[in-house]
Formats: sequence, C-alpha cells, structure tokens
Amino acid sequence: MKRVLSFITIILCLFLFASCSKVPVYSTLPPEPAGFLIQVSGEDVFEKGYKGEKFTGTTAVNFAFKTPPEDNAVWSVYIADDELADEEAQKLKNTDPVLTGEGKLDVKYGQWIYIFCDVNSKTAEEPSKTVYTYSWLADFA
Repeated sequence: MKRVLSFITIILCLFLFASCSKVPVYSTLPPEPAGFLIQVSGEDVFEKGYKGEKFTGTTAVNFAFKTPPEDNAVWSVYIADDELADEEAQKLKNTDPVLTGEGKLDVKYGQWIYIFCDVNSKTAEEPSKTVYTYSWLADFA
C-alpha cells in the first residue's frame, strides 16, 4: 500500500511541476485597448446640429477639444437613458446641458451621449473646423 501511495504522490508532483512551466493561456490573447477615443468633427454635427451615440463603457468620460474652437463654436453635452428620436433630441437644447466645453462626466453603461454644436446647417454656411473628443479608459473586470 505504501508503494501505491508513493507512486501516486510522485505522479501528482510530476503533473504539478509540469503545469507550472507552461505559458498561461491569457498571455497568448491579443492585447485589448487601454482606452477608447471618439472624435466628433464639425462636419459630423453640421446637418442635424448634434451627434448621438450609445456609451458602452463603465468609467468616467473625458470631453476635450482636439483642435481649438477658433470659430467660437459652443459644444454642449447631454445624457439620455434611451436613444431619442430626432425631435426628442432637438428638444434637449431647451434644457441645460450636463457639460459645455471640456470636462469629465460619470456616464452609466447603456446611456446615450448627445453632443451638440451651435455651428450647424441652421446657423452657419459651413461646419466648424473644431474636433471635439470624448474618451474613457477600458475597465477590466
């Protein structure tokens, strides 16, 4: 009986040592992005006056200008829990934005970010040359 137990112990030790020398599976996966950056140009918002997109992150969102607003364009951010029809989105302008210009916001997963620019087809002949960005870091569970 001692020999059988010794044999089983030796076999288990060999399996244990052999598994320690293998490369872990997760190290062979392609790297994921460290963060996300969305750019919204004056051309993107010129026709409607805004752009809406569903937020798929879980961390704070940073809003900034990639290029300075030389044409005095005012960029405003609104947050909605659901996707809005065009008429509903336009009504957001009658409320106070959660952010004007640059800053940081807490946005929940699944909410919609609506970015408005006051230089659009109703107020100007050509789009703003400004590029507005929003970004967030990847959140790994």
